[in-house]
Amino acid sequence: MGIWSSYVDWVGANIWGYDDQAKLCQKNGENEDYDDLCIDVSSPPTQSTEFNEWLGNGLTMLEGLVKSKQKKPVVAHSEPREHIYFCFPGSAYLQKRNGGLISFRELSILANDGRELPEVASFDEGTSSVVYQRPVKVISHGVQDSTLLYLGLEDDISMVPPLMVTENHELLVNRDEEQVWVPAGELRTGDELVGPEGSYYYEDSATIAIQGAFDLFDLSFSTPDRRLKPTFLVSPDGTNWFVAHNKTY
Repeated sequence: MGIWSSYVDWVGANIWGYDDQAKLCQKNGENEDYDDLCIDVSSPPTQSTEFNEWLGNGLTMLEGLVKSKQKKPVVAHSEPREHIYFCFPGSAYLQKRNGGLISFRELSILANDGRELPEVASFDEGTSSVVYQRPVKVISHGVQDSTLLYLGLEDDISMVPPLMVTENHELLVNRDEEQVWVPAGELRTGDELVGPEGSYYYEDSATIAIQGAFDLFDLSFSTPDRRLKPTFLVSPDGTNWFVAHNKTY
């Protein structure tokens, strides 16, 4: 089998493949070889935007497999478990004021380095417009045993890349002619997930749930304008955006 070696150092994993079949395997740090922690994937797309989506989804699934095999302890949290909103994987995107993209994982690195965080896109429910706010905190829950949903979504034309989110994180939804906040695990077919440029239709039969140990993130804002319900825009691919609720501690 062949190897797409140009991606190896960047992703810290090996992409093996031939024709339309491939494997994404975790790198073994001791001998720079690759062990047997692999997932089966389709061959990488040639377009950069499609490849980034393909790679992000693959690495998230591989990350869950690797961490579950390593049997790392689940990180304890001082807040009662039922109040924790585990949220999104590190590969999910946020939008900066200048239009650029930044992932949760990249934002967490900035916070850990003590650097100023960029303003990111949020959503004003009153005016249905995009506003920008600077997070005061990037919340990393550490490695948590959780269920990650891959939401089946479509626009007016076709299916869009799945949004990866935990079951209890709230998303802004049009339901029964009302705009309401609904936990991802309680979405139902026909719900319309609100986006800044239109709605996306949820399809329960196209949604899958992956159980594993995931490194999950959320944001917290200090919102001086009390009309704004704390929100942020989140995307699986940097193109399709959804309105998510944020933590307030």
